[in-house]
Amino acid sequence: LALEENWTESVLDNEGVDATLATWQALETAHPALEDNWRWELNLVRAYFDAYVRARVIAETAYEAEAYALLGQAESVGAAAAIANATAELAKADSLSSASMALRSRIVALCEALWDDIGFQPSVDAPYFARNSERGALLDTLDHATNDRPFLLNQFDVVAALGSEAEKVAHLEALINWEDPGVGGFYDDLGTVDRQPHLLRQLPWEEDPGYVNSPGQEYYWHNLDLEREDRGGGRLSWQDQAYTLFNEPLYMAYDNLDPVAQYRMRGTYAGRFNPSMTCTADETYLVHSEVSVQIYPPREFDIPVEATADGMLQLQWDLVTGRGCQMAEVWLVVHDTDGDGTPDVDDSDDDNDGIPDSSDPMPQDTDNDGVNNFDDPDNDGDGASDLVERAANTDPLDANDVPGGEGEGEGEGEGEGEGEGEGEGEGEGEGEGDISMMAQDLIDAFETIDGNDDGVLSYAEAQLIVPGLSADVFNEIDTDNSGFLSTTELNARIVGAEGEGEGEAEVLDADFSANIRSGDAPLTVQFTDLTESTASPLASWFWSFGDGSFSSIQNPSHTFTEAGSFSVTLSVVTEGGQGNVEAKMGYIIVDEGPAGEGEGEGEGEGEGEGEGEGEGEGEGEGGNGCNTVGTSMLEGAREKLGDLFVLGLTTLVLLINGGALGRYRP
Repeated sequence: LALEENWTESVLDNEGVDATLATWQALETAHPALEDNWRWELNLVRAYFDAYVRARVIAETAYEAEAYALLGQAESVGAAAAIANATAELAKADSLSSASMALRSRIVALCEALWDDIGFQPSVDAPYFARNSERGALLDTLDHATNDRPFLLNQFDVVAALGSEAEKVAHLEALINWEDPGVGGFYDDLGTVDRQPHLLRQLPWEEDPGYVNSPGQEYYWHNLDLEREDRGGGRLSWQDQAYTLFNEPLYMAYDNLDPVAQYRMRGTYAGRFNPSMTCTADETYLVHSEVSVQIYPPREFDIPVEATADGMLQLQWDLVTGRGCQMAEVWLVVHDTDGDGTPDVDDSDDDNDGIPDSSDPMPQDTDNDGVNNFDDPDNDGDGASDLVERAANTDPLDANDVPGGEGEGEGEGEGEGEGEGEGEGEGEGEGEGDISMMAQDLIDAFETIDGNDDGVLSYAEAQLIVPGLSADVFNEIDTDNSGFLSTTELNARIVGAEGEGEGEAEVLDADFSANIRSGDAPLTVQFTDLTESTASPLASWFWSFGDGSFSSIQNPSHTFTEAGSFSVTLSVVTEGGQGNVEAKMGYIIVDEGPAGEGEGEGEGEGEGEGEGEGEGEGEGEGGNGCNTVGTSMLEGAREKLGDLFVLGLTTLVLLINGGALGRYRP
């Protein structure tokens, strides 16, 4: 009946809400005899209420945007004038349009009718006397703000009490830029489904509908208390959270980070579970020990640079006390662009390009190529990617420090000398410092970059995977002087054939397989880790499935629910801190599933694939629909009540699934 479709996406974007109301208004006109039927009224009030909320959200979102724009003029017009102008703009919500007034009046009339018909209590006030507003008393929330107006009005009082004009303007600027993570940063409003791109869901909804092993969305009921910041007086982003139960950790995952910069995590620790939690990066590095709820100001913690050196990050919150983990907001912000140990706020040259920030048009662009470091894979413009330079222990911000440059090394393990590369023996040498690593990179990607499948790599092909590969290094590996590199020549350099001393190279080569690589949606794929490691044992795995889902187990199963081509990435880290990444582009191909046919009892349409057996036949896209409901008892009720029987069942399901009608979160 379209009502459940009203809740499939943000009410601001869901144009179907208005279409649903139109459908029910047409039914009203066509069936006037149902006017006093309470089952009918329950569906109508839902349709009108959703449309009313959507109209208000659209209007009040626009008022709030304009209010922030007016606050942005504080420096020129003064803080007091800016606040007065913003307050007037927000107050426009008190004057409803004629269309919204009509919707509101119809909701009130339907609530009065339901009170008369079945004693439905839509308010705590007389004559209804509901126990509290939380339990379906939708008249009590009918005029509650759908934007951050209560929070802003409270903050305006705070600003007015500040001593200097500079402090007032600074506070208003902080409000305006609340969600802004800065250049190279990220912001997630956890608890708002379409604004939490970095939240890691361990299992898809189809496999975990009860959110036992995966995060759910929690809304913190505010009881109409507009003064407390942890209730209705706070930002809407504080009133909902992502949560986990049963001691399940809460995860967030990031990729495409700058391996040079140091990041900081900022979080709004809010939620009615009142948890205390620890936070760990990449299951290895402690971000913070036990902390409890603190909404304002947000807590801030440094992320160890080792955790983001591979351009990826996984954050994990673990429960210490409380019912479950909860987080309302998380920022990942750049704390130190050039990673020199001096935070950007205190650093006069954030990107280490020799140009003071005060006169640098792009203070986060080391090579001044017009691309900030966080979007530039080669910060210093020397032809070697930042990831390669970090692995080679060369400076990603120094164009004169290139992998493969002249150097000396002596020692055990991962020496920089030519002697044994990454061997376990002792070696001493002088020459190309990272030939072994480059050769390993070329072997790993040999099949991909051997464009003409001739079994050898040209200099141009080799540069595709190792941008910093010099002609001298290429020629040194090319021992037969053919102008091409063979796997034999590359493997010889990985082992380390030159220098004094002998040793055996350590290998860490991430790889994986899938039991199936194509099929119709939904497609469940079992992934198997095939990583080869002669280094220390593997400590962590991080999978990205290309559809916004992630996993941190070694051999995950994942269901692709949408059609498309998906690239899969596996990142592994050893107990010794070594890392390797394997990315397979377009690895999984998912097609639209064909419509199925089902048999079931009763009438109606079902969705999904499968077959069900019963006493009658119904046609639909599949057998998992309302045509599988009936028994002889229900059929008897259907015969007596006709269509109203089905309508009553639908109303019951909507109320159970949707909860209290008054708890509508835009």
